Amino acid sequence: MITLASEPVRPEGAVHADDRVNEGPELAVVIPVFRQPGLLAEAIDSVLCQRTRLSVGCVVVDDGCPFPETGTTAAAFAALHPDRVVHLRQRNRGLSGARNRGIDFVLRAWPRCRAVYFLDADNRLHPDCLERMWRRLEAAPPEVGWVYPDIDMFGFEEHYDMSGPFTSLLLLRQNFCEAGSMVRRSLLESGVRFDETMKLGFEDWDFWLQAVGRGFRGEHAPDCGFRYRRRAESMLAEAERSRPVILHHMKAKHRELLRPSSLLRREHAELPRYAFFATDSPEVALATDLAISDLRTVTKKEARAAIIRRLASSGRAGFPQFLLFGSRGALELLCRRGLLHGVLWQVEGALEQANFVAVEIAEGEADTRAVVRLESGGSPERIRTGALVATSWAVLEQVLRDSADLWVRSLMGEPQPTVAVVEARVPAGDGTELLPALGYMLSEIAILRSLWRARPRLDVRWRSRGWRPMPHHIARELAETGPLYPFVPRPQRREIAFVLPAAGLGGVERVVMNYAAVCRRRGYGTHLVVTESDEAVLPAPFDEVFDSVAFAGDAATGGWQTERAYFGAHPSAWAVEGEHRELRGLLAGMDVVFNTHAVDAHAVMNELRRHGVRTVLGLHLVERDTFGRPMGNSHLALAYEHAYDHFAVISRQLEAWCIGQGVPASKLLRIENAPGYAADARFVERTLAERNGRDGPLRLLFLGRFDPQKGIDRLEEIIRRTSARTPEVHWRVVGKEVLARDQVSFPAVTALREPAATAGAELDRLYAWADVVVMPSRFEGVPLVVLEAQRLGCVVVATEVGAVGECIEHDVDGCLVKEREDDAVVADFCRLIAELAHDRERLLRLGAAAAARARRRSWEAHLAPFFAAIERSPGAAGGRSLRSSGDVRC
Repeated sequence: MITLASEPVRPEGAVHADDRVNEGPELAVVIPVFRQPGLLAEAIDSVLCQRTRLSVGCVVVDDGCPFPETGTTAAAFAALHPDRVVHLRQRNRGLSGARNRGIDFVLRAWPRCRAVYFLDADNRLHPDCLERMWRRLEAAPPEVGWVYPDIDMFGFEEHYDMSGPFTSLLLLRQNFCEAGSMVRRSLLESGVRFDETMKLGFEDWDFWLQAVGRGFRGEHAPDCGFRYRRRAESMLAEAERSRPVILHHMKAKHRELLRPSSLLRREHAELPRYAFFATDSPEVALATDLAISDLRTVTKKEARAAIIRRLASSGRAGFPQFLLFGSRGALELLCRRGLLHGVLWQVEGALEQANFVAVEIAEGEADTRAVVRLESGGSPERIRTGALVATSWAVLEQVLRDSADLWVRSLMGEPQPTVAVVEARVPAGDGTELLPALGYMLSEIAILRSLWRARPRLDVRWRSRGWRPMPHHIARELAETGPLYPFVPRPQRREIAFVLPAAGLGGVERVVMNYAAVCRRRGYGTHLVVTESDEAVLPAPFDEVFDSVAFAGDAATGGWQTERAYFGAHPSAWAVEGEHRELRGLLAGMDVVFNTHAVDAHAVMNELRRHGVRTVLGLHLVERDTFGRPMGNSHLALAYEHAYDHFAVISRQLEAWCIGQGVPASKLLRIENAPGYAADARFVERTLAERNGRDGPLRLLFLGRFDPQKGIDRLEEIIRRTSARTPEVHWRVVGKEVLARDQVSFPAVTALREPAATAGAELDRLYAWADVVVMPSRFEGVPLVVLEAQRLGCVVVATEVGAVGECIEHDVDGCLVKEREDDAVVADFCRLIAELAHDRERLLRLGAAAAARARRRSWEAHLAPFFAAIERSPGAAGGRSLRSSGDVRC
């Protein structure tokens, strides 16, 4: 006999010698009791009456109950059944502490015990309950750590059916696992215990979430015979009144489970978002990320049956929320071009308003990948030409339940449903044949309608549904975002998103693309997010740098809030007043988000940090308007300094400026620039050698944007003056306007202008031609033109603005002009050009020194501080263990 009813409270952890009279039973039932002496006997008796193959032991934990009847009852059962009942007493520690005492006793004293069942003192069991539950647990794989019952209540009688596939994602949203569950010993030995700080309730929910965090899952055990006593007032009723307080504690405790990246992995495995019906395959893919190679597939017959089951069961059975129809070729084309995830993200957003969405795939320019335009309601007939067509479960259910199909079939003529179109452009010349998907979708709907009409009508379920229907927005609800970007983080790597307002051919964009290229070579997953444009120009070799390219579209709309300013810099109107959930959903699944000049994105960075995302702000220069007043990205960034983990700056000058503006020095990462593209080493060597024998007129090159920042008006005057003097000089002006307001109205520039050059080989030929590159800018960061020209031995003559002085040493490897009044700047440029035209030896000396300086620069070396900061941080791998989610298919 083991009874402690009349003994002093035993020190916790102590086990008496007679506790080990044998190795104990094979199943244990732990009954915590406090203030329920009249019901305890019924609970213990229901355990002793179990009909099971295995031996059953009962541990009654008296949690300091003030009623003496509790101890008397427990002691009496222990005396009558000394080999089956153990009575433990302790000072009051609460329900969790009592259960934990029982768990610890079982694990120490009963090594033969294979599973533990938790039974509250006011509940009871059918005689076959433990046998039924053990059979289920025994047959399950080891990762099934517990089995949970249906709930049949007595007192206030109710019956709840808890059937359906177990999903940890749904468990994060609501608890459907009763504390009266059977738990495998290995789960308890992993260290899972009830949280003794949770005095208000929901400690069982927390227990199951701990188990999920250790890699276990549950499984439903139907019709076991668990009997739950329902009274008007109970611990559960009290817990529901304290629900907001308890949930706040649980969210903080299970932060890692609630990270969007974790939610995406669980959604993909348990409640996939999309069902892809391929015109050219007998299978249907079920996935959140359709670019992963090892997709779960079912036959079309199985998919149709699952749809009918979900419709008939009112949500008990699961099926993806979004249905996509089209050819595998169309899907794989978008995947190869990195557009699939961004297109599906826009499709999902469009289905919030539209009944159907068509995806049109068209050819664009050779160096352009873009998702252009999301059109809602303008041309619904375009659904007939879409290579992919999508709809939602809600629309499909409406169509299947409708007595006639005229509404949906009108899509072939004058569409009655609302239709949106997402247009995706891919580089020309791919050769993939794309056929319209609408006809195939309608044929599948016709098959489903016939199956629905022929379904069995008898429903034999008598219990009420024990949980809500499978919620299709569960991941985004838990993340508190809009639609989560449907990209599941890949195994053993970090995912980094580079955010830009536009992705063109400017210097800032090329810097970011070089960052991405180095990150990719280091093993990162790289993603481009464009906030203020629907087009991305990605010239070779950057066309393969990004795993995915997405466009925020209406999620971030641009524009300035002109009525207020932070020290002279106007914030984005959308950042201050807009709805940010969609953009958060686009970025929340990443490990690192690197924002460069996308002012709208400032608004979501603090929320991303709350999700464990590392946030980095890229700064390139300090801007001022024509009156010298603060403006632009660097000044505005100061208003959001708290939202970023790091500021990445490209120069010592900008680093010092940030410190002077109050940015903590420990936040700053200096990532100096290098040439914007890789050059052919043999071409560079040959060009440098050929400069020694060059003579003739001095060759002058301007390369850049035609705008006031670049000093286009100064350039006009420099060209006019130098062309009228001797010795003779030869000018080339290459570039274009970026904004319509910058249209060139300067005759000398206009007469010389050549189309902008973008390809590396084309730029190298220009630098190889030139002796001098002229840069009369009013402000700069660290221009890539300087570094690229130096690599080929050009002498750069530039205004000493921004950090230009950090990459040119005057009269050592280039020439600098002090920034002052325009006329004085122009005069200095003209003087230096004349001196270099007269002094070929000086020109060669400066060019050779410039080439030597350029050889010391590399993106890999300059990004070392960034990687050191990101990779030493606990949150850098996303604060999560490195993952295994399947390989990339495309």
